[in-house]
This record gives sequence, C-alpha cells and structure tokens, in this order.
Amino acid sequence: MDVTNMTSTPPVVGDSVTGESLVKVTAEAEAENDDVAVETTAPPVKNSTGGFLESVTQVLSFLKSGVKVFRQFLAKSNVSHLLTDGEEYTVFVPTDHAFQRWHPIDWGFYPFSVPEFTDTIIVNHFVKGNLHQDSIKDGQTAMTLGGQEITFARRRAPLTGFAMGPATSRVVPLYTKCLYKATSSSVARANGSSSAGVLTVNGVQVVKGDTPVSDGNMMFLGEVLFVDDEIVKKLQQSNRDKETAPLLAFPWMRSQFLSHAFLMLEKDPDRFTHITRFLNLADLAPHIAGKGYTFFVPTDKAFEEAELSTRPDNFLSKGEGLQILLNHFVKGRLYSKDLTEGKQFHTLGDKVISVGNNDGGVTVNNANILESEIFVYNLGTMYYIDRVLFVDKLQPTESNPLLEVVNEWTTEIPDDVEGIPSEIADERGGLPDLLEEEEQGYNSTAHYHEENDLEDEPEEYDDINYNHPETISHQINSTGLIQDDPEDYDGNVTTSIRPPR
Repeated sequence: MDVTNMTSTPPVVGDSVTGESLVKVTAEAEAENDDVAVETTAPPVKNSTGGFLESVTQVLSFLKSGVKVFRQFLAKSNVSHLLTDGEEYTVFVPTDHAFQRWHPIDWGFYPFSVPEFTDTIIVNHFVKGNLHQDSIKDGQTAMTLGGQEITFARRRAPLTGFAMGPATSRVVPLYTKCLYKATSSSVARANGSSSAGVLTVNGVQVVKGDTPVSDGNMMFLGEVLFVDDEIVKKLQQSNRDKETAPLLAFPWMRSQFLSHAFLMLEKDPDRFTHITRFLNLADLAPHIAGKGYTFFVPTDKAFEEAELSTRPDNFLSKGEGLQILLNHFVKGRLYSKDLTEGKQFHTLGDKVISVGNNDGGVTVNNANILESEIFVYNLGTMYYIDRVLFVDKLQPTESNPLLEVVNEWTTEIPDDVEGIPSEIADERGGLPDLLEEEEQGYNSTAHYHEENDLEDEPEEYDDINYNHPETISHQINSTGLIQDDPEDYDGNVTTSIRPPR
C-alpha cells in the first residue's frame, strides 16, 4: 500500500496492514505539527468506560481488514481476566500476513488451530505499561502478561523518503482522513527519524507508528511473537488431531475419514489384514460420509477368535455382515477422556457400546482397548480392540443368513449339473485333439494343399521351388526382385507355397 506520510507521533493503521502500511495522524500530531491537517470522520477511540481492552477491540473493529485474525483470537482469549482496571497496557498486534505465514497451503498443521496454544500466544502480546516507540531504549526489556520476556532493539535504517509534491494529498480509508502538506521535516518524521533507527521486538520489526487508546497503546508487528519452526514441530507431534488431511479420490471420495483410516490400517498388515479386506468390499461409504467419526478396530487375532478369519472378503459386505462393521463406528470424535466407566455410545449399526474398566484398562463391551487415540488427521479417531463387537463365535444356522456355510472350491461336479452332450464329445469326454493327431503323422498343411485347387496361382510363382534354397538364391537378384527366367535345377516340385507379398 502506498503511504503518503508517516509520523513518529501515534499513527493510524491503514486499510490493508501488511507490515508496510500503517498510517495514522492524531489530534496531538496536528497540535505540534502545522504541516499536517486532520479531519476526523468517525468517533474517537476512547470510550465512556475507559477500558483498555474495549478500546483495543473498537480500533480493531474499525480496521476490519489487515488485523482480522488477531481480533478473532482476542475475542476468544483469556486476556480479559488478566487485565486490571486502572492499569495501563501496551499490546503488540500481529498483522494477518503474520498469521498467514503459518497456515498450510493445501493440507497440514496450523498451530493456531490449537486453542490453548493460541490463547497463550495472544496473552504474550500484552505487556504492562503505556509504552511508546520514541521513549523505548535499545536493549530495554519488558515482561508479558504470560510471563515471557521481550527485548527491544533498534537498528539503523536509511532515509527512504516519499515521492510527494508540495500539494500532494492522499485519502486514508477507515476512520481518519488526512490531508498532507509534505515538507522535509515531515518526511524525516515519517521514517521515524534516521537517528532513532528501526524498532524491533524480539527481532520482529514494529510497523511504523503508535496507536494510542484508552489506558494504553497499540503497536503493530509483521510477525507473531514466540512462534518458530521448532515450536510448531513439537506442537504438531502432540496435536495430530488438528492436522488437516490431503483430499483423497480413492478408495472412497465422499468418505475421507474412511479412506484415510483404511490406508493407515493397510500399512500394518501384521495386525489388520482381515479388517482391511472386509472394508474393501463393504458398502460403508454412504453411512460414513465426510469426517467426525470414531472407529473401534478389531485386530486380526480378534477375527480369528470370532472365526471370521477364514471367511471370504465379501462376507461382511452387506446385510447383517455390514451391520457388524457399522457397529464398530460411532458418530463424533471420542477422546480418551470421553471413555469413562458407565458411558454409552450409539453405533452406526444402531447398537449401544458401553464403556467399562478391566484391571485399570478401558473396555468397550467385552473388548479391551489395546491402543488409544490413533488420530486420522482431523477427520476422526481410531481405537484398536481385541474382540469383534456384537458377534460371538459363529456357528452355521438355518435362521441366520449371515452364518450360512460358504462352499469351498472343488473339482467335483455336483449331480444337479447337466453334463456335456454326447454329440460334441467322444468317449473320453473331450473334443478331438488336433495336436495329438499331428504327432501321429497328421499334416494339416499338406492336407490343406491336397484338397485345394492351386491352378489359380499367379504365373510368376508357378515355377519357383521354395523347397530348394538354391533355386531361390538364383531367382532373386541383389535388389530383392525375382528374375524373369529362373533356372530350375531338378524340376521336382512337391509343394507350391505362396511366398509373402
């Protein structure tokens, strides 16, 4: 954003805060600088209650864009409980661009999706005292409301200047319209005075100017304090449930949780061969659309104990078999803290799972939870269990179609299968074996030529004996063309074969 003028006195934030565009001219600036004329078009920042936080919120609301992210996080934070009436404070406001730096492009981990971490960061942008840039010394320190120390520093910066004519005027959006008359002194003040240098907070540059509010001051930063790559990496390890997932087109486009859960289980064939083969053919996607589910996953040993390990892949694909799979899914993400004794949850198969306790371990119905909180990105959660839920050892019965015996493969033909008609099969039960007859002297090629008239063969091929290579070599010249008068060595032609064209 182009900036017409900036002063070392408290500035106003521009409509697009990106670290280079914060412009504000206050009444105090007008009083001490006759080169600047100010026209206020909105209510003053100060309010009747004089509360610092309310004043800050009001300013951020006027700005709308550029500091929207900080305003939203501030509204959800615990800062209000840490402020004392009558005290003065300074808040360092990171721009939207500062927060955007930590946002994943397509998928991944966004540290500010963790509420506790975000609240801590917001609190650590507040310090006690009404600090102004022109009074802060190089090396000065302050303590944040969250107990973190910040260090101020100044570094030299060249005088940049601004391209302004004697009568140049710019309109600053938002709640102040400033008409500037440029002079060399105002340009120097716009750069914060070359002798003072650029102010930084923990190495983060302060965007030009102060914004005084009731009981304090506001400064704007181009980066978020107390966040770096190492902190984000550690935070991600302990908050896998906040990580966004890449979009999968397969196995089930409309069921991202089920697709990612399936791929995760498929990577562990030593324990989850059976559940993945059953899931692969089951029509579960319409019942588990989108995200936000909990999946209790039986291990291979659990399927063996339930005598399901030898069943075909499609055994649980529909009907009552499909219901068995659905009874392992619960709508909603359950954490370990949710699985307390006595709690009950309805499954997608319309059964009820009861949480219990077994020698200090957590159980769901008659199954023990072997591993807890396996997060499938931010889509849902899995728990590994040692039993298949809602099914006992299977015994074939006539009343339950799920338990029908599955026929094994066999080479024997059942009695009710019609045999091969005698007209097309000999006594041996098969068709004539041409290969066998050829081995016994049956020459299909010679037989073919004996029964076919060869009188229509082209004249140029009539006298060629292709059974004798000597004849062929004399009949073909160096160009590969057949000569007009080939010489016949023996004239004994037993078979005429059409040469390739």
